[in-house]
Amino acid sequence: MRLRAARARGGGRLGTGHRRARPDGGTFADAVRAVPDAGALVLADVATEAEARNAEHAGADAVATTLAGHTADRARTAGPDLALVAAVAAQVSLPVIAEGRYHRPADAAAAITAGAHAVVVGTAITVPSWLTTSFRRALPAR
Repeated sequence: MRLRAARARGGGRLGTGHRRARPDGGTFADAVRAVPDAGALVLADVATEAEARNAEHAGADAVATTLAGHTADRARTAGPDLALVAAVAAQVSLPVIAEGRYHRPADAAAAITAGAHAVVVGTAITVPSWLTTSFRRALPAR
């Protein structure tokens, strides 16, 4: 689980937290407790349902499925991990932000249907080379 904080004005990253030991010896919950004093909200990036539950218990304001398939705790799916979105949405009362491999509008719609509060579309719209390669691959060979 990685911790991101969005300041009320201007955005920005406040710090990181994870299950592994932190250099300062603190815990994820310690980091979460410090965030409101900085005038920020906590968005916890998670890879599993357990991490989402732990983030909620620690006081996070929202969770994002950003790490799905990027840790040893959960296998990578070919597309977005909609099963994780649905499971997390069913297990926490926090807003769930679907993130990771959302390449088509239908993927985003499926995430909302699965219980996501919002969807982050990254590479599909921010990396022109990915987008143009996707079009090229979808066209018949000539």
